[in-house]
Amino acid sequence: MQRSSVAGFFCLLALSASVSSSPILLSQRESSTATITADWKPTGPQSQAEVRVQWSSISDTDECKLAWIGLYFANDTLPESEGEHGIGAWQNPEPYHFIDYRRIDSASKLFERCKTSGDLAFPVPNLRLPFDFRLYEVQDSHVCSICMESVSVVKRLSESKVAEFTAHEIIEKICSAFPSFKKCEIAVLSSVPDALQDLIDQADPLEICSRTKHCDSTELARTPAMSFGFPDWPLGVRQGYTNNKEVIVSWNSQQTESPALLVAENPSDIPSNPLSTIAAETHTYGFDDLCGAHAQNRSLGYIEPPSIHSAVIPSKLWAEGLAHGQQYSNLYFAVGNAKTGVWSPVRSVFAPIRDGIQLPQADHDHSSPLTRLVIFGDMGTPPQQIPAAETVQKLSSSLFAGDRDALTPRAGSQGGVDAVLHIGDISYARGYGWMWDEFATTIEPVASVIPWLTTPGNHEIGAYPNSFMEGGDSYGECGVPYSMQYAFATPGQWKYSPSTGPRTQQSFKDGVGPGWTGTPWWSASLGGVHYVALSTEHNWTIGSPQYQWLEKDLQSVNRTVTPFIVVSGHRPLYTTTLGHDFDKGVLLTKNLEPLFYKHGVDLGVYGHVHWYERTCAAKDRQCCKDSDHCTVHITAGNAGKMISRGPREPADAWSQLRLLEYGLGVIELYNSTSMRFAMISDDDHSVMDEIWFHR
Repeated sequence: MQRSSVAGFFCLLALSASVSSSPILLSQRESSTATITADWKPTGPQSQAEVRVQWSSISDTDECKLAWIGLYFANDTLPESEGEHGIGAWQNPEPYHFIDYRRIDSASKLFERCKTSGDLAFPVPNLRLPFDFRLYEVQDSHVCSICMESVSVVKRLSESKVAEFTAHEIIEKICSAFPSFKKCEIAVLSSVPDALQDLIDQADPLEICSRTKHCDSTELARTPAMSFGFPDWPLGVRQGYTNNKEVIVSWNSQQTESPALLVAENPSDIPSNPLSTIAAETHTYGFDDLCGAHAQNRSLGYIEPPSIHSAVIPSKLWAEGLAHGQQYSNLYFAVGNAKTGVWSPVRSVFAPIRDGIQLPQADHDHSSPLTRLVIFGDMGTPPQQIPAAETVQKLSSSLFAGDRDALTPRAGSQGGVDAVLHIGDISYARGYGWMWDEFATTIEPVASVIPWLTTPGNHEIGAYPNSFMEGGDSYGECGVPYSMQYAFATPGQWKYSPSTGPRTQQSFKDGVGPGWTGTPWWSASLGGVHYVALSTEHNWTIGSPQYQWLEKDLQSVNRTVTPFIVVSGHRPLYTTTLGHDFDKGVLLTKNLEPLFYKHGVDLGVYGHVHWYERTCAAKDRQCCKDSDHCTVHITAGNAGKMISRGPREPADAWSQLRLLEYGLGVIELYNSTSMRFAMISDDDHSVMDEIWFHR
């Protein structure tokens, strides 16, 4: 790579960003001999499939061309986009009708060989709607290749562990290295959108260069529309807890008729001889329930949501007299359509962990925990957040040993996990409705066998100017898709409910009142640990509904029976990140820390900042000498979204460890006096950090 190419690319980038922010032009060639086929038909109901796509005769000249294949919703499925569309929409990085793509040639070998035919495998999630594949040829492969090589250099700098830079700082350093390109530096710094940081950190070079108009493409051919079929097939099966801590099972489908849940003592009794057949409730939402931006744009982000079904497994079905230390009571279930007889695979479901049980004393063996909860924030959906797949894989490997259909015993035996707590920024759909479908499919291997509990983040709730925290980070979702698909299946049972009246600015800010039922915050005691899940996106100031609830909830905990308290929420009270997130942490601390100290909260776990950080036991932003009432604060927003840049240097005295690595947190209870938090690496599953709590 010549230096002039790098600097030249950024000069081009500056000009394209300052001239126009419109999507790139994806034209269609009038006459093309190129072909693309996908020989695939569904053989039965399924949540995802691998589709092999064949293509031929890309270029009609002697020049080697860079080409790619895109996966799209079929045109006759949804309204046409306003304007052109594709991977290059600068302002719209994930157009709803564009799902995924694969490059045909690697940039490094682009001019060494020409591929005129071949095949590629596409993993395709069942997104309920017909889809097709489209073959594209880059119009100027030479310019596109230089751009991609330049972006690769920038990405390597961005990923450096030696120094962390913002996107603007990276560009400034590259441009300033070449005095003759000073104009490039000035133009870039004044015109490149902040969204460039996301592109540099997360996207493929072809995707970035399409957005900067260096890889404009021409459509050569497309396949006929194809579909998974089976509209009553259950998708995204997931477990949760109700406010009575009963297990609630929910799932999506394209139909509304006769949804049901079958429960049995033995898997062989489903579907012919179930212990109980439970009729499910169904709800959904529509275009008018959303709040603008991408989510309420039929040409961009909106697709018709699925029918969302749910059924509660009543506590009377569980064996009586469970005692901790004995084998857990488990049942088996399947969900589906009672009329058509289409049922999901059979899965295990465990009785909820009881509170008030007799805990072993301090001399209990520490080799295996009594309860284990996995906790993290900011995971998102692959392929947009590639490390999210590693997080789910790690969770899945913890649940299954050898045969993936053989669930290991839950905590009390090495490797078991009792529940997941996802603390905000759930799918990163940000107005693109299909990403909620893809997220549900991504987590199904885990969420269908243990509860996947959640609390909201800014990318679920933010709806300027109505939301409590400023910003429009949900891109028009304003909590509706999140509440209808996940929050209703937590102990807060929060759900958008227009029957309670039109939403008001106050109910937006508080999260309760007209337009809502339940609360976006909740708590549950799980076998000796009291978990509190706050909504940092709704009013938490002194005297607010959430504050009053928190005060009463902490007062109600009997520390003899439930010795440990863990509070979670999306935004951290303590963080060494730069900018407004630090300022918001100071305000959160001012309002909530006195309650934490008064009631001896042991641990606070948060997301929002995409790294791992652990503090000392702290109060008033100082390490406590007497740590009995002080709280250790942990940021665990490193489950999938790009690692954050720009920690403050030097770190504050209360910040004891920062790791710019992907991973997930684990909270383990061992006995009446010992609890452990550990951060597990996504890369090699090693323990990157741990801290013990003793009472």
